[in-house]
Amino acid sequence: MNTFKKVMVAMDLTKTDEWLVKYAGFLLDKTGADKVYCTHIEPDFEVPPEMKEKYGQEFEMESLDEKMRHRMEEIVKHHMTTNAQVDIEYEVLEGSPFEKLVHWAKVKGVDLLIAGKKKVSEGSGIVAKKVARQTESSVLFVPHGAEAKITKILVPIDFSEYAAKALKNAIELAEAANGAKVIAMNVFDIPTVNYYYIGQNYGQFTALILENAQNAYDIFVEKYNIDKTKVEAVFEENIYLSPAKHINEYARKHNIDLIVMGAKGHSAMEVFFYGSVTESLLTYNEDVPLLVIR
Repeated sequence: MNTFKKVMVAMDLTKTDEWLVKYAGFLLDKTGADKVYCTHIEPDFEVPPEMKEKYGQEFEMESLDEKMRHRMEEIVKHHMTTNAQVDIEYEVLEGSPFEKLVHWAKVKGVDLLIAGKKKVSEGSGIVAKKVARQTESSVLFVPHGAEAKITKILVPIDFSEYAAKALKNAIELAEAANGAKVIAMNVFDIPTVNYYYIGQNYGQFTALILENAQNAYDIFVEKYNIDKTKVEAVFEENIYLSPAKHINEYARKHNIDLIVMGAKGHSAMEVFFYGSVTESLLTYNEDVPLLVIR
């Protein structure tokens, strides 16, 4: 798999970094990356005067950014295990974490940005959505405590070209992960029509919608040249009235290790449509790594 050659790992120097770099190391073995930027963005380097006065000698001995870089190196040394031959570069930057991260990922031309995702209650939900929306590269969100393994990959599909791209990436990743299972899931809605007018009950009408979804899947895999033998297709009625919640519940109940979704482009209209399901899933999902493909 050569999709992600340049990877950026966004570190925040909290306990989440230990899980993040461990998962990143695991993924590097699967993706064929050759360059990794471990990046930390500090909102403000300015040291309060009282701290300078009290700890002045320590600050003179070693600058704050050097201390942070050393801390990053220690975290990677102790928690990242990979057989990949990669060049790792450590960067400490100053500025708005979100804006700087998006800008720096673009400057470096990274193919994949890996970021930790804390629980929404810890304030990461909004930031995760903004990063997913604005970053031009693919983005992988790794929840705190996520296990570094890939045995089941879930790919929500809507039969679009973006879903096809996500599914192809998932198949490649599954093959690199020694034959992980790939599940393509379509969540379908039952139209709010009076099905009695067409001489059917609810069960019969649902079966008709399901058949249409299955036919659409057959057309989808043929159109985008996807090998059906490498994918298990599932079709789920949107009983939660929210595709994102349904995806999250399915992932939780079926022990999914990774969710892969396709993102649309960057025009105002594309971003509007992109945000509805993927961004909602970033709110619901607190346990499973989520890879957004561009």
